[in-house]
Amino acid sequence: MTGGAAPPDGEPARALDRGLAGALTSWLGLRPATHRVRVTRDLPVVMRDGAVLRADRHHPAEDPAAPLVLLRTPYGRGLPFRALYGQLLAERGYQVVLQSCRGTGESQGRFDPFVERADGHDTVAWLRRQPWYPGRFATAGASYLGVTQWALADAAPNELAAMVVVAAASQPHGAVHPGGALALHTWLTWSARMADRGAWERGAAHVLAAVLRGGPRLRAALAHLPLAEADAVATGGARIPWWQEWLAEPDADAPAWRRRDASAAVPRTRAAVALVTGWDDLFLPGQLADWAALHRRDAPGDAGPHRLVVGPWGHGAVALMATGLRETVAWLDTHLQGRATAPGDAPGGAPGGAPVRYAVTEAADPAAGVLGRSRAALASDAPRSDAPRAVARRARWRETNRWPPPGVHRQAWHLQGPPAPGTTGRRGGLAPPTPLVGPPTLLHVDPADPTPTRGGPSLDDPRTRSDQAAVEQRDDVITFTSPPLQAPLELAGPVRAVVHVRADRPSVDVVARLCDVDPTGRSVHVSEGIRRVTDAHTAVRAAIVDLWPTAHRVAAGHRVRLQVAGAAFPRYARNPGTGEPHGQAARAQAITVAIHHDPEHPSHVLLPVQALAAAPVAATASAAGGRSGDLGDGLDLDR
Repeated sequence: MTGGAAPPDGEPARALDRGLAGALTSWLGLRPATHRVRVTRDLPVVMRDGAVLRADRHHPAEDPAAPLVLLRTPYGRGLPFRALYGQLLAERGYQVVLQSCRGTGESQGRFDPFVERADGHDTVAWLRRQPWYPGRFATAGASYLGVTQWALADAAPNELAAMVVVAAASQPHGAVHPGGALALHTWLTWSARMADRGAWERGAAHVLAAVLRGGPRLRAALAHLPLAEADAVATGGARIPWWQEWLAEPDADAPAWRRRDASAAVPRTRAAVALVTGWDDLFLPGQLADWAALHRRDAPGDAGPHRLVVGPWGHGAVALMATGLRETVAWLDTHLQGRATAPGDAPGGAPGGAPVRYAVTEAADPAAGVLGRSRAALASDAPRSDAPRAVARRARWRETNRWPPPGVHRQAWHLQGPPAPGTTGRRGGLAPPTPLVGPPTLLHVDPADPTPTRGGPSLDDPRTRSDQAAVEQRDDVITFTSPPLQAPLELAGPVRAVVHVRADRPSVDVVARLCDVDPTGRSVHVSEGIRRVTDAHTAVRAAIVDLWPTAHRVAAGHRVRLQVAGAAFPRYARNPGTGEPHGQAARAQAITVAIHHDPEHPSHVLLPVQALAAAPVAATASAAGGRSGDLGDGLDLDR
């Protein structure tokens, strides 16, 4: 998430843009550039409250009324956006309006993250009044630039022809407060960076310098209580208004989040929508919910005019951004210029191909690199002995007409509590049969020494799939592991854990992590989720944990593991155990959690299993006892 100020005028800047766009054209295999580009800087766009937002217009010199693409960004209009979108698209026959969001770049007003609906609608109204407006337009962009697309999606339903949304969702609440917890590391880091408006206005190099300078403050802020003071610690004294609001109003139906919610526009949009994301992206659950919403008005199984691409990537991964750019050019060419794009020209399934294309990840030989990276490169990622180790993985691509794909059934694999043959008190079994009568497993959670984060979706850490061996040796992590699989097990769809717990404190977090364990004992992160449980001290509560959706193949001879912990810090804020609101707790208490796994409290994980000819689990854990049902077209496991 980097950007820069408005680009300088002059031939050196234009030459740099042409050079970067040319390099991208060659690297991504795009069709050749066909137009010279002109740029009009600092166009004033007046909002309904009088605030003036600034925009740059890149357009073909020979066609001033070419098809139009709108991008709205809080990261400046300089590099990389002026080259990635302005130059790259304009030289292929598009007008590109690149606008700085309110309170960013040279735009007036106060930046209020994700509150973009009114400004988006006013910008569309301004476009209509311009002599070069061609009568319809498209939107494009990644991350926050995807959020701004949904905010204006219903502004001109008959004129918005196409959207390309990369790594973003219409409702950001689920990314900020997953499972009722707080995604601390991502959003405190991002908020501290965005609060330094001066660095963004001076350009990408200044943003990077500010990030490096602020590293020690950020680490102190992540560990600070109460969280309502963490923003001032991270910034060196400045309070961040939206951070305070997010802490004070954590519920999805609170006013703070209702005004940031653009999900109502998704099923109503008439545009052709391409969604591009990764299995380890911050916004993946919300983006797949958007995909489901796009088809609520369509016949079952009909993908309509839309596209979905999900690859083996995390947020900001180079491969994700590259795929997004290829998809953008192909999608705009089809829906704005009417070009016939051959299937396969774009890795998301170009028009004429399957609507859904997704990668099935698989743990690779430990001697291999992570998606082609060398072991030496991986070692440089982990300078400390206790740092998470990225692990090798492969990816197979699948194409289908819907998501989840046909033939996928949910199957309940139950937590089989210790003692189990060959296990200790912190290790139990995992298998489809209903668990036997037995005592609960005790989990001790100490907020002063929280279970550390190892892998998973991150703002800017590429080690999303990490070896869990070190964290699984801790006393505050319980593992439930299947016998070795007799046949491969392929998963494709949403994953949910239901863990029955009782605690000795008013509030507790349940972190569930699905892992692929190879014959050497290496435990590879596949998917995770969290649920904050209240009133667990009064009765046994069912913690329903929605893990990140996945598509993963567990090889024969490997084992399936579910980790259960009470923290994953600093990805998630620690639960102090007191039951106080997110931002107010200044002290933390140790928590003892009883994990129940018996016929009355059948804790389990629901896996989206592809039908296989052979039973995937060893004979001692036959699938005969598992519950199953067709996942169908939606994402709701309760249907």
